Amino acid sequence: MQNIANNNEKQIGFLIVDPTIYIAGKKLPLEAISMQTVLPKCLGPLSEWQQRLQVAKECGYNALHFTPLQQLGASRSSYSLYDQLTPNSSFNSDGNTDINFDDIHAFFKKIETEWGMMIITDVVWNHTSYDTPWLKDHPEATYNLVNSPHLRPAFLIDRALYRLSIDVISGKWQFWGLTDSVKSERDLDIIATILRQCVLPEINLFEFFAVDIDKIVLEFQKECKSIACPDIYCDNVMKELKVVQDPEYKRLGCIVDMQELLESFNVKRIDVRDEDERISCNCEWLKIALQDINKRAKDKAEGIIDNVVQSVYNTARYERIDDNGPKHASVTDECPIVPSLKEEDDIMNNPELACHISALNGWVFNDDPLKNFAEPDSEYLLDAARKIRPQLFIVAELFTNSEDIDNLFVNNLGITCLIREMLNAPNSHEEGRLVYRYGGEPIGSFCKSIDTQLRRCTTPAILTVVTHDNQCLLKVRSIWDCLPTVALTSMANCCFGSTRGFDEIVPIQISVVSEERLYTSWTKNEIQPTDSCGLVGKVQGIIEAVYALNKLHATMGNGHFNEVYVDQMDQDTVAVTRFCPEINQSIVLVARSCFNEPKISDIPTSYNPAQGTGFMKPLLVEGNVIEVILEARLLVCQKPMEYVNSQEFITGWWQSHSLDIRENIKYQNSQMISIQKQDPTKNEITFVSFPPGSVVALRVQMKSSSSSAITTINECLTELNKRNQDAQLDNLNFFSIIEKFSLTEINYILYRCNSEEKDDDSRAGVYVIPEFGELVYCGLQGFISVLDKIRQNNDLGHPLCKNLREGPWMMDFISNRLKVKQSTCNLGHWFHTIFKYLKMVPVALRPKFFDYILKTVNELLLEACWSKMSRNGTHFVQALALSSVQLIGNCKSAPLPSVIENYSSSDKQISFRSQISSMAAGLPHFSTGSMRCWGRDTFIAMRGLMLITGRFEEARNIIVAFGGCLRHGLIPNLLDKGINARYNCRDATWWWLQCIQDYCTFVPNGDTILQHPVARMYLNDDDEPKLKSETVQPLYEVIQEALQRHMDGIAFRERGAGPMLDRDMKDKGFDVSIGVNRTTGFVYGGSEYNCGTWMDKMGESVTAGNCAKRSTFTFEEWNSLLMETFEKYFWIDEESKSTDSPLVHRRGIYKDCLGATHQYTDFQFRPNQCVAMVVAPELFKSDHVWKALQNVKNILCGPLGMKTLDPKDWNYNGRYVNWLESQDYKSSKGFNYHQGPEWIWCTGYFLRAMLTFASTAGCLEETKEFVKSHLADLEKATEKTYWKGLPELTNKDGEDCTDSCPVQAWSAACTLDVLYDLKHAQ
Repeated sequence: MQNIANNNEKQIGFLIVDPTIYIAGKKLPLEAISMQTVLPKCLGPLSEWQQRLQVAKECGYNALHFTPLQQLGASRSSYSLYDQLTPNSSFNSDGNTDINFDDIHAFFKKIETEWGMMIITDVVWNHTSYDTPWLKDHPEATYNLVNSPHLRPAFLIDRALYRLSIDVISGKWQFWGLTDSVKSERDLDIIATILRQCVLPEINLFEFFAVDIDKIVLEFQKECKSIACPDIYCDNVMKELKVVQDPEYKRLGCIVDMQELLESFNVKRIDVRDEDERISCNCEWLKIALQDINKRAKDKAEGIIDNVVQSVYNTARYERIDDNGPKHASVTDECPIVPSLKEEDDIMNNPELACHISALNGWVFNDDPLKNFAEPDSEYLLDAARKIRPQLFIVAELFTNSEDIDNLFVNNLGITCLIREMLNAPNSHEEGRLVYRYGGEPIGSFCKSIDTQLRRCTTPAILTVVTHDNQCLLKVRSIWDCLPTVALTSMANCCFGSTRGFDEIVPIQISVVSEERLYTSWTKNEIQPTDSCGLVGKVQGIIEAVYALNKLHATMGNGHFNEVYVDQMDQDTVAVTRFCPEINQSIVLVARSCFNEPKISDIPTSYNPAQGTGFMKPLLVEGNVIEVILEARLLVCQKPMEYVNSQEFITGWWQSHSLDIRENIKYQNSQMISIQKQDPTKNEITFVSFPPGSVVALRVQMKSSSSSAITTINECLTELNKRNQDAQLDNLNFFSIIEKFSLTEINYILYRCNSEEKDDDSRAGVYVIPEFGELVYCGLQGFISVLDKIRQNNDLGHPLCKNLREGPWMMDFISNRLKVKQSTCNLGHWFHTIFKYLKMVPVALRPKFFDYILKTVNELLLEACWSKMSRNGTHFVQALALSSVQLIGNCKSAPLPSVIENYSSSDKQISFRSQISSMAAGLPHFSTGSMRCWGRDTFIAMRGLMLITGRFEEARNIIVAFGGCLRHGLIPNLLDKGINARYNCRDATWWWLQCIQDYCTFVPNGDTILQHPVARMYLNDDDEPKLKSETVQPLYEVIQEALQRHMDGIAFRERGAGPMLDRDMKDKGFDVSIGVNRTTGFVYGGSEYNCGTWMDKMGESVTAGNCAKRSTFTFEEWNSLLMETFEKYFWIDEESKSTDSPLVHRRGIYKDCLGATHQYTDFQFRPNQCVAMVVAPELFKSDHVWKALQNVKNILCGPLGMKTLDPKDWNYNGRYVNWLESQDYKSSKGFNYHQGPEWIWCTGYFLRAMLTFASTAGCLEETKEFVKSHLADLEKATEKTYWKGLPELTNKDGEDCTDSCPVQAWSAACTLDVLYDLKHAQ
């Protein structure tokens, strides 16, 4: 899957669907393919193909790959085509008619039907030989000197190199010590010197990149004379001019923009006497700048010459000196120093001839592969092929050296797999890495679920032992490494490939260009070392081992052995395990590589096969070893013979080595290993005769007890996933257990942060994973959050997985924790039982099944949660609803005051509900003790977390509990059991009242709450608290008292005032004063020394003059007054007025407050106005409110939260760091908490305000889309955190804030409010 990196754009990608291949009616999985590549030109006439291709069949391959079948060009390269529409003429038999593609197709069908082999062939339509006749008629199909003028310099270099070869042949350079016999590094050095000093300088290469100085200066001079002198003086600063390359690549054809020259050089001068002298001096100044251009052109040409000389040196070295090269003897016309054209130089200037001078570009190293190879419509022919054969198997070898560029080809062309080469590995460790990378999923991989996010994956490979591009293995490694290399390659869970000749141990590279000999044919008869009849049988080379490995590869591919584990046992030894989770069986192969030629004393021989074994670390294997599938090694014959290179056939070096192999034997009969039981579950494999080049493969069956345990776990979880209510695990019915759980009990099972757990038991706490750290929750969600990320990336190396493999501690923690509490004890026993079986599972598989168990249980518990809530919805709605479960639970140190359960007014009988779930303001900072329950936070969050989710009874209890704590006409800010409550905030009471109103609206017959009895802890302000007070009032009387006290005026000093209550507050801050302004109807209060609202605003204390008097206001009068005064006092118009305060700096907004101590704060732009828009929309004028909302959107709206202050305000600081004490007054110790950081809950009210007024503004649908887009970002934020919730706030522009609560009640609640309003928006 390819992703666009830009996060602001939608992610796009491609889904590559693998073809389904059937050969002779049988399905051939891609992982079961083993393919051999052959050169058709080495097969001879078509009539002889079967006997030569039978070698591939007898080697166990089930696929054949043919290089191009077309007529080849003059170079005889298998990839250079003379005629794309005609088969190779070498396929014709003597005296018979020409073979056509129909004949070849018929042969392929026969091979497919009779042998069950898939056939593929190379498609290289653009690989055209230079001698192809149709290129003369269509030169436009090439890159030539006419349509690609940039090749003109290259053509001249090519000509110079050709002349060098001619001069060397003629003896011109003999006095330099260079003859036509190039045999040494000294000869190459002489060639380099001649090129650099004599040959290449003659062509003046720099002129193709240079300018004509005289011509440009003359034109500049004419232009200067024709225009007036500008009023700009010369600054004597030399300008670096921009050169425009001549597209025709003529000598001295580059130009410079004349306008640029005039602007830079046509200037006034103070050092001249007249206009002519001014122009003359400027022309000289320009000439110096142009000379600099030509100097840069010469430098560029020198760089090109350096590259040419180095390339000639390297090419000549490979072809004439290198041991791996052809070692050409002499420089001749047919074999020049480097291949070159023979045309004359002047042909370049004749278009009719120059169009036939083409670049034989082939493959240009380090060039951009997207040029030429990925032009528009590159996929045209592949698309045409798919119309004929939809299940097209496409293999590519791209040479891009970039997986990202590989993916561009794969995605756009629909490539099935890419060729990867094992022979490129520099050591056995890299071989093991390649097997792991392309070899399937790791053993114990997590089960993928339907909700697993799509992720970019590695392009499937065809992992090849060797290709024709590689050197012969015997040239870069030792012969002893042939068998380990092919064995390791065959163990990858992907297509497996090799080339003809490798299995026969052909000790030279089979060149796709120069090789013209024929492959040998198959025989069942014994072949003598002296035979030269071009035959090969199963005892030659490593053919018998390759057959066994191909058979094993097919068995694993067909049998779903799709999980792999690679163990680097030592520097040279690799163990690969392939596991089938369906039958719990493994194939374990151990290969001992031998990259370098071993010492003579370490070479195994037929008379001493154990020689060279030395010490090897034993291998531990879990399970029962059923059989040795094969064991093999290469031995030196008693009478080894030198390799004889046949002139007619491609033969292997089998006369000096023999293969020692055994198949399908009991491990007791092995000659190479021994096995001892280490413990009841493990076997120790000792390598007793395992010299370099050895291979052994074992079939291992999981212990029956382990297999039975897996079956039990799978069957149990399958029934649970089917929602089978009768599912039993050792007589424990899971559904019967969980159906009794309340949401409070599920809070304990799934969540509870560390401090909540320790609040119950100081010895308890979250689980700590070594090398990872503490989980965020003690409950199952703590583990699930980590497992979700592990599962997404299949990260089996994660410390959690390691901890599970090393011991049972995690399992015991879960079951024991649940067994401690009586209400969850049965679930603890269920976990104990299923974990009993999990402990019997092999350690490598435990993380997988642990995840499977927890994921299943978690899903069922979440369903139980949602079933106990009244509203269902999208995945995001459900995720946010879980915040209600996360944050509401029992807490020993922060209980709610007792609430009346039953009350009889006649006989004064009262029964109390003693344990009421409380809401944590946020986790983990506000989870226990006095900091858990905040009046403001609780009631801002109540609508979303409790009313929308249908937790009506609990919501009523919390409303009534806080009402029972009313004192001074205020609801507590910090509840602290009601006993130590603080009444130091003005807004908590109003949020409480708003929730009562919402309760009456949301809940069926909700207005009955007004009659609900409230036990008053404080009948009088100065009373001591009564925990179970017998003073009972209906809720509506408590409401009336709160409003009446506000209207009358509130003034008191907090009890216990002083540093023991609040060490940071000044003495005056403990004085609380609140009232209602009779002129405006607005509530006022606070002082610069205390904090009364959520934003900790410092208010101005104003005395109304009648605080001690009873008000005669009615609610209707109060409402009318607010309707009359709100816009008048709070709206700041877009147009300035003479009466405006000079402190106004932002218009088209509503003031944040009125009459503050520091007057400028009245005019600060904050998101609080959105709250008023939602709870009292009738106060706002429609034309004003939408303008204000647009300003809020454009200025304050962040990626997740709302900026709490205008970024242009001098107090703004968007980064909150609570722990940092500094000299900065605005931010030290987090003083900027509400001065810029972006709060999530404010986003909820902003989006709700947008929805509230969108219809009036005539843009409801557009607003809905905007809201949905913002909600999508919030959903991502919920998913990415281990806490699975929305944070309290973020820093500037959505940056993570480490000092924020990662889960905050009002953040989730207000987002749920938005989702509810969005659903009902009209």
